Amino acid sequence: MSNRSWGLRIPPELLLEISKYTDDQTLARMAQTCTELRNEFQPELKKRVMDYALPQMTPQWLTTGFVDAVLRHLNIPEHDRDEITAMFTENFRQAAQALSLDLSDLERYLPPQPFRTAIRTDQRKVVEALLRVGGAELANARDHRGEPMLHQAVNCGHPGVVQLLLQHGADVNLEGGDAGRRPLDLRPPLSVRPHIYQILLDAGGMPTSVDFFGLWVHGLPNGAHLLLHAIRNAAAAGEHCEPMWWPIFVVVVSFGHAKFMECIFDQRPDLLNLTRLRETDEEVTLFDVALSFGRYEIAALLVRKGVPLRQAPEDSCFSDMGVEVFVPYVEVWRTVCCRVPEELLSALFERPELEDYAFKDLVLRRAQSMREILPAK
Repeated sequence: MSNRSWGLRIPPELLLEISKYTDDQTLARMAQTCTELRNEFQPELKKRVMDYALPQMTPQWLTTGFVDAVLRHLNIPEHDRDEITAMFTENFRQAAQALSLDLSDLERYLPPQPFRTAIRTDQRKVVEALLRVGGAELANARDHRGEPMLHQAVNCGHPGVVQLLLQHGADVNLEGGDAGRRPLDLRPPLSVRPHIYQILLDAGGMPTSVDFFGLWVHGLPNGAHLLLHAIRNAAAAGEHCEPMWWPIFVVVVSFGHAKFMECIFDQRPDLLNLTRLRETDEEVTLFDVALSFGRYEIAALLVRKGVPLRQAPEDSCFSDMGVEVFVPYVEVWRTVCCRVPEELLSALFERPELEDYAFKDLVLRRAQSMREILPAK
C-alpha cells in the first residue's frame, strides 16, 4: 500500500473541486492532512469562514422580511417595494443612509454576524480561531452598519480583542461609520481607555484630530504621554501634528490637572512661552490663566518650570509703613493684588531673577494681609 497521503492519490484538480462540497470539518481535516495542498485549500476555507463570521445581506434576506420591515418602519407605500429592494441590493449601507434608517431598530431582520457578536462579548478564543483563517480581510471587515470590527472592539472596551485584530492585520487608522472616525477618535469605557489607547498608539494609530484627542486624554493617568505619542505618530506619517495647545491648556488648567501639564512641559519646555492677546492688546500667559481659575498649584508649577516673568509697569508698587515697595515683575504684582497661597510666592522668590530682590519680606507680609482680607475662592 502506498505511503503517500491519501489526498495525493487523487488528482489535485479533483481534490480541490471536491473540497467545495465537503462539510467544514472534513475540509479542515483535508487542509491539515494534505500538507502539499494546504495553500490551495485556504481560499475555500477562508470563504466559508467569511460567510459564517459575517454573512452579508443577500437577496434572500431582503425578500424574507427585511424589506417588509423597512416599508412598515418608514411608512413607505407598497408600490415602492421594488425600488427599495433594488436600492438595498445595489448597496446596502448607502441605501440605509439615504433613507436615514437606524438599523438598530431592525436588528432582528438582519443576518446574525457571529464574528461581530464574539468581538462585542469579548469571546477571544472564537475571535482568534476565525482570524487564523480569515486573516486581514476578516480583521478589516465591517458590519451591516459599515462599522469596522476594530471600532467594535474599541467601543466595547475589550483590549485583548483589539490586540488580536491588530495582530491579524486590522488597519489601526481605518475610518468607519458615518463620521469616518478612526479607532483613536472613539471613547472606550474609562476603566480601560488608557490601555486601549496605548495599544492603538503602539500600533501606529493616529486620531483624526490631535486637538480633540488632547481634550479627551488630559484627565487620564497617562494622558500627556498618550497625546505626545499621538503627535509623534502623526508627524511620522506626514500628517498635521501640532495641536492647538492654548485651548487644551486652558481646559487642563480649569480641571486642575497639574500632572498632565508637568509631563508636557518636561518634554516640551517651549510651550511655557505660550501667550494670547486680549482685545485690549494685553498679553495673557498660562500663569494668568492659572490665577484666573484659582489653580495656584499650577501657577507655582509654571513658575518652577520656567515660565517667562514679564517686566512690571513703573507704577507697580505699594507702601508698607512708609516704605515704597516696587514690584519688578507682573507675576509677583498679581500675587500681591489677590489672595494667593504662600507656596506660589515662594516659587517666585526661588527664581534667579528675584534672588537679590530686597523686598521679599514686605511682599510676603502684604500677601498675608490680602489672604486675611479677601475671601477664599
